[in-house]
Formats: sequence, structure tokens, C-alpha cells
Amino acid sequence: MPRIPDDRFRIFVSHKHLDAKLARILQDEIEALSDVFECWVSGEDISSGTDWNRAITVALGRSHLLILLFTTPARTWDWCLYEAGLFTQFASAAAEEVRSVVCIVNPDGGPPRPLASIQGVPATTKDLRKMLRRLCEEPWEMCDDWRRGPVAPDIEDSKINRAAKRISAAFREAVAADVPETVDSYHPCHRVVLDLGVLDNGAGGIPEDAAIVTGPDATTGYTLSLFGIAEGDLEEEHTWGQILDRLDARDADWRKELDTAIDAARRRELFVPGDATLHAWDEPSRRGRVYHPVLYTLQTRPLNGSTYVRAEILLDPLPQT
Repeated sequence: MPRIPDDRFRIFVSHKHLDAKLARILQDEIEALSDVFECWVSGEDISSGTDWNRAITVALGRSHLLILLFTTPARTWDWCLYEAGLFTQFASAAAEEVRSVVCIVNPDGGPPRPLASIQGVPATTKDLRKMLRRLCEEPWEMCDDWRRGPVAPDIEDSKINRAAKRISAAFREAVAADVPETVDSYHPCHRVVLDLGVLDNGAGGIPEDAAIVTGPDATTGYTLSLFGIAEGDLEEEHTWGQILDRLDARDADWRKELDTAIDAARRRELFVPGDATLHAWDEPSRRGRVYHPVLYTLQTRPLNGSTYVRAEILLDPLPQT
């Protein structure tokens, strides 16, 4: 793969459509630091009638750095994750190149799970100031294909501070404006929501290290109590393997049936739910309960040549005898 041109330090800005104003402010502030910086804002810098997929691919291939504006996990980020994945693929295509993805995140949160290993920069004035100074003085730390030395070695503190403050304020404004409508949902059945992570295209059922997604619209503390996990333990990360251990179910028929259902669903095949049951502990009534576990939904999205998977399992209660 040929080296990308270094007449400008090119930055690809990935963002949700709702955060277009924030993306433009980031572009304005970075480009004001030096005329060597050139930002390409995803979705905004595409003319009408242009092949947008090709335009984005070309822009990614010509960029030294990708900045992802991850304002809130409440929305869908599939396309931004696709852009970040494609960008890292371009970098890995030439072994001698290092090109970074910088994820600017809510100070109270973190980067999206598929990008947990990349550099996260909290959207505070202090952290943004540090990132912008590094970008001006040591750009080769973010892309070793940049061979022109410092972009702005004598950058004034006032310029860095102004840019950091304005970007931080715009980020907070975007987060405040992007509050989804509150919906009060009642789920009449127990549900176990699992983050299966990135899986290859082979079979294998539910990985034992699959994380249990907790929260009011996911796996509740009440459901986890069926497996002896207390409400106070919700701050810790729990896994599918822990449920299997609590129920002594590593070789259980219901587990095998769920693994078969997961593999069929990933192949886009219809399947008949199994009839095996599991025995759990109903804490409020202080007695055992029997449930029929059924795979209800499977969400997948492509990521770096593999598939990111999330599953929802319903626990249908059987009549008590």
C-alpha cells in the first residue's frame, strides 16, 4: 500500500448525523491551529450525486488520523464503528505504518466496547488540551507516516486552550441534546441479554465468557437473583459461564439446545425451540422455579471481517406444581 501524501496532516472525523454541529466545531478549531491540518468530516464533506461509499473509502485511505466523536451509547454506532474498522484495516495493510484512532468520549463513560483497546480521550478541557498539543508537536506519535516533524511547534497556549474549551463545550451540548425519549417498558418474562462480542463465522454456540448486559432494559437484578447473584453485585461484570456454574449446567440439555439455536440464527435459519428446562431459585418466594429458556432475538453487525453478536434469551416460566 503506497504511503499517504504528507503535504497535509489529514484527519477523518467520524460522528453521528445528530452531532454534525460538534464535528464542524472540532474541524474549525483544529484547522485554526495550523494550515497543515485538514479535517474531512464524514457525511458532511460529500457533494450531492457523489458515490458516498467510495468517497468515504478514499478519504479514510488518505487520512493520518481518525477521530471518533462518541457522545452517548444510547444511539446506534454501527456506521462509525465500520469507518473505524476500515481505517485500521488500511493501516494494517502496510506493516510499517501506524495510524491511530482517537475516540473522544463522555467523561462519565468510555469508548464503545468493540473499540475498548483504542485511545480514549475524555471530553474535558484538560484532556483535550493535552491531545491537541500532542497533535501539534508530536504528530508522528499518531501516525508514523507523518515525516514533516512538528506541525505547530510554537503553538500558543491561548490557541490550544481556546480550542479545547470550545470543543469540550460543544461536546457537552451534543450530549445534553441527544437524550432519547424515555420509555417505560415492562417485560413480563425474565430475560438474559448477552454481549457475545466479536465472533468469527464458525459455529460454537454461546461463549462462556460472553458478558451479561445489565440494566432496566436488559438483564435486571431480579433476573440475576434466579442464579444467586445479588443486587449489590450488579457493579461487577458477570458472564454466561457464571450462570452455567451456578446451575451446574455445563452439560445440560437446555444449554446444548440454546447453542444449537444460536448457531442456526447466525446462519439466518429458522429453528424449533427446544423443550429442555432449567431449575432456578425464585428468591422472593424462597422456592425453586422451572423455566423454559428460548432464544428470542439475535443482533449482528459486521466488524473487521467478523461479526459482532448480541443475544436475548427469554426464560418462560412453567406452571408450578
